[in-house]
Amino acid sequence: MNIRRICKILIYFYLSYLALVFIAVNPFLNYYAGVVYEQQTGRQLQYDKVGIDPFAVTLYAYQVSDRDSDGEKLWSFETFELDLSIASLWSDGIVLDYLLVDSLYVHPRKLKNGEHSWQDIIDHRVAMPVAAEDKPEKTEQALPGLTIHRLQLSVDYMGYSDFSRSEPFIAFLKNINLSLQDFSTLIAEGKPYRLVAQGEAGGEVEWEGTVSVLGKESRGSLELRGISLLPGWRFMKEDVNFNLDSAFFTVGGDYVFSWQDIVSPHYEISNGFARLFDYSMVARNDPGSYLSWQEIHVQDIAVNSRAQNAVIDQVTIYDLAGRLQINEDGSTNFHRMFAYSPAPKSDAPQIATPQTTTPQPATAGTQTQEALPWQVDLNKVVFVNNTLDFSDLSLNTRFRVQVEELGGEITGISSSPDAQAAVNLSGKVDGYAPVSILGTVAPLSDPVQLDLDLNFYHIDLSTISPYSGTYAGWKIEQGLLTVNLGYELQNNYIVGSNKVVVDQLKLGERVESYRLVDVPLRLAVALLTDENGTMNLDVPIEGDVNDPGFKLSGVIWQGVRNLVVKLVTAPFKALGSLFESKHDLEYVPFDIGSESLTEVGREVLDDVKKGLDKRPILRLGVVGRYDAAKDTLHMQQQQFEQSLLAAGLQQADIDNRTPAWQAQINSLFAASFPAKLDVPAGQEPDFDKKNRMLVSAIEIDKKQLEGLARQRALSVKRYLISEQGLAPDKVFLKEEGVVDDSTDVKLLLDAG
Repeated sequence: MNIRRICKILIYFYLSYLALVFIAVNPFLNYYAGVVYEQQTGRQLQYDKVGIDPFAVTLYAYQVSDRDSDGEKLWSFETFELDLSIASLWSDGIVLDYLLVDSLYVHPRKLKNGEHSWQDIIDHRVAMPVAAEDKPEKTEQALPGLTIHRLQLSVDYMGYSDFSRSEPFIAFLKNINLSLQDFSTLIAEGKPYRLVAQGEAGGEVEWEGTVSVLGKESRGSLELRGISLLPGWRFMKEDVNFNLDSAFFTVGGDYVFSWQDIVSPHYEISNGFARLFDYSMVARNDPGSYLSWQEIHVQDIAVNSRAQNAVIDQVTIYDLAGRLQINEDGSTNFHRMFAYSPAPKSDAPQIATPQTTTPQPATAGTQTQEALPWQVDLNKVVFVNNTLDFSDLSLNTRFRVQVEELGGEITGISSSPDAQAAVNLSGKVDGYAPVSILGTVAPLSDPVQLDLDLNFYHIDLSTISPYSGTYAGWKIEQGLLTVNLGYELQNNYIVGSNKVVVDQLKLGERVESYRLVDVPLRLAVALLTDENGTMNLDVPIEGDVNDPGFKLSGVIWQGVRNLVVKLVTAPFKALGSLFESKHDLEYVPFDIGSESLTEVGREVLDDVKKGLDKRPILRLGVVGRYDAAKDTLHMQQQQFEQSLLAAGLQQADIDNRTPAWQAQINSLFAASFPAKLDVPAGQEPDFDKKNRMLVSAIEIDKKQLEGLARQRALSVKRYLISEQGLAPDKVFLKEEGVVDDSTDVKLLLDAG
């Protein structure tokens, strides 16, 4: 057979092939494509033409779309081309020179009645008869041979809309482009791919790398740049109580993903990073509650699923600003902002989705990794120029304070049980008072451990006046506060010291509060304030954090209360401890019947003066007292002795009981007790008894005793003012002549 004849035969077959395609195949495909789609979906497929290009051996479809019942497009594309390579004749499997989908549009919708726009397709599929057939037992099959030298997918629009909500929700991506080169299920070597897309607010997605289906591995890099969080907020808007004004994020890194073990796939992330920036949210019903920051930057993320390890080198928080508010009912504004408030259920019929359970086959020799603990390390958290606005509306008077310029770092955060993170933070309260937090903390250990020092310097006490008014009953007019707090938490038991320095404190007006704790605050302040106007307190605390009733604020307040109660119940003991007095400074001793100070009494008053000099706010109250029995007897004896001296006896006669004294006793006794002499001889009272009876007969009334008590109090006041130089306005007599079997003068302390 010559070449000429061969050429004629080939031309004949080629022309026959062209005629077959143009006359039979293309009309059939152009018709039957719509028929098949209608059989499977119940819808009319709209398209320009479907067929085969016989010259390039390319299957094509142009201007194809499907519209919902209301006329809106569900999906469409302008061009579909599949170019079958001649290499398929001698290769394993199918070889495509290229696969092209251009200008794809996808827009599923949820309608106002709660149904999805494609519900008719679901209903049609459910109603289709299912032919009975024997299903062979499933066995693992090899991947079909497929090679695509070039795949190009372009998506103009891919979105989702929900019109069943009170405010319609729409979110979409646009300008999506996916390219894949030399993809094959027959080659273990990874082949390159690239995907790019744009978000509705201008964000971008870029994903590129290599993928091997046969090797069951993909590796590459992924970056999402400037993606807005507003679409997500719009979707959940009806279920939250805040408005999101602005929020963007960028995230990216290199990755390796392997699904050799389909039960426990392996993945690695390296050079990872994330940025959440221009974030601003405001409570919907309270514009004063807000949270914003310029940027939260996460650097150098590394994750290895096989090693169960995740490492973040640094997280930096820039210009965070937020307001934390305790409401009148004790709740917080953030609790209200983030509380889940599900929207009312729609009256639209709900779509029932059949639930199926697919048994998972056991894979021999496969061990899941969930049982193994992950090692998580965060090397450093840096804070730059952050601000916290705190207010408490649960008090009688509203309280508000700002911590500004909060900066510093926390290093060494780790899930390792023995890891201790170092804390070094500082800032300013209300823009002027320094505050610092130093120490270590193990937040991921079980149980949590910490050893922290919190230091606040020169805080204006008028700021916390609402707390003092609510709990102590007094507002604070002025004063400066410096606090050094040290807390150590080990095995859920906290031990702490609270060193407090208060300078130039001045209490304001009295406040009534139902939460008032009955503590004499003014006296406590006076007992603690030295001659320089400074108070120094050391308040130790401890407690078991596992105790259901444990609250740190309650433990601290109880420590303060115990200190105050100890002071005010034994104020003179506290006063004497300032210089180690050996006397009980609450009482000034006097001899029985005497109004003159004793030597010991002078020593007591000398020490009291020293204490008052060190605590100049204190004032002294003086209560003169008498012993009803002892002082009365002594005053009777004094008066009887004076009457004897007035009768002409000498003191020597009285002291030595001379005959002259005896004669005077007999005379007075006969005049006072004549009936006592009418007794048999030898039975009359002796001189001692007569003397006692005469003394007892002298009347001492209460006014005389009270006068003695007052003179004793005056002796104390005169000594303190005239001899010790105490200011007259610092000591006051108290008209409280107490009968309690004591000749001592009682002293009282009061706040000035």
